[in-house]
Amino acid sequence: PTQIMERYPRSLAHRAEVARLRGDYETAQTQFIRARALLQKCDDREGEAETLHSLATLARRDGDYALAFTYLDRAMELTSDRPIRTKCANTRGLCLVAMGQWGVAEMEFRSALQLAQEANDDHYLRLVTHNLGLPAMMRGDFGEALR
Repeated sequence: PTQIMERYPRSLAHRAEVARLRGDYETAQTQFIRARALLQKCDDREGEAETLHSLATLARRDGDYALAFTYLDRAMELTSDRPIRTKCANTRGLCLVAMGQWGVAEMEFRSALQLAQEANDDHYLRLVTHNLGLPAMMRGDFGEALR
């Protein structure tokens, strides 16, 4: 129901995430944008930052790295929440890999890894550790990528 979504904008953001995971990117983007506006209106900085990260993942998927960076920068300004900052650094690293900026991507992944370690976040520790090998692999340094 629309009234519930308007009153509880995080539920709209969760609904948008489900749409994104199902591959319905257009619906996801529309819902994330609406959720962001509602979260901003009620000054839910953490919720807005999480939503901005999700919008950045959609922009990255579309190859619009400038827009992804804009969303990620704003999300980082809004929150000091480690899990969100970890996701943002990881997504920034993935954008940089796609752009061929291996060294900067590696620094972003290392930043994300440090945040995940500080939060004892096993899921992101594994994910970021995997992604940390991407720049080396793309350079053809397979020994380093495996390390």
